[in-house]
Amino acid sequence: RPSRLQFDPGQTIAYHLRTEISEVIENSAHKDVELPPTVQETDLQLICVGPDNTTVLIAKVDGRDQVSLMKFSANGAVHELDAATRPSDTGKAIGFFDFNLLPLPPGSEQAWSVDLTYGLLPAGKRSVQGKVRRTRSGSNPEFQLKLPTSVEWIGNDQRYVQIRDLVSQYRFNTSKGLIDEASVRCLAGYERPDGRHRYKIRLLLTLVSSGRSVDDPGQVRDLALAGIDAQSALAAGR
Repeated sequence: RPSRLQFDPGQTIAYHLRTEISEVIENSAHKDVELPPTVQETDLQLICVGPDNTTVLIAKVDGRDQVSLMKFSANGAVHELDAATRPSDTGKAIGFFDFNLLPLPPGSEQAWSVDLTYGLLPAGKRSVQGKVRRTRSGSNPEFQLKLPTSVEWIGNDQRYVQIRDLVSQYRFNTSKGLIDEASVRCLAGYERPDGRHRYKIRLLLTLVSSGRSVDDPGQVRDLALAGIDAQSALAAGR
């Protein structure tokens, strides 16, 4: 059967996102040593509020709960909507994670190329082309995405940043119509005043629950839009 995302209005989907960030340093023997990781735990909740996979995303970012309105395409592409429900060019990055890193095949392809946006990257760099292959068939197929070897840019502080060797592996649950497990790994490099630092990034996304628990999706949608307006006002100092 085809792998197509399908959410029902009123459906709630809870995920747990675990992020491990380990600095890699060079020891006296000029060999790379990986330091113990810093671990971040994040709960993500999706609430479908429309018949076309329009979904509210609630996530804790930088210690504060944030609400976003998203539209998921059946092939896994995600676009964030503003308070006027106009789609943006990208999805929503939560740390290093973005649901756009989990594309699904147009049909029964075993390997294909995909154009996607990665919200972590700066404007002008977010559109990238990846290579995807099916690594397992069956009722719960698995896929692997690889992005270009390296994406580099100069940050707002005029310092060099690099994301390289990003690989995303994920499993689609056909009976539920959603991704139920995913892992993403990459290397990140940052130029700092004391030199260049390198980090290994490991992400693990796990489905916690999925079911219908919202009786009035339209009310949730209205509340989400009010929340987005409030966030914009706070960010602008209003």
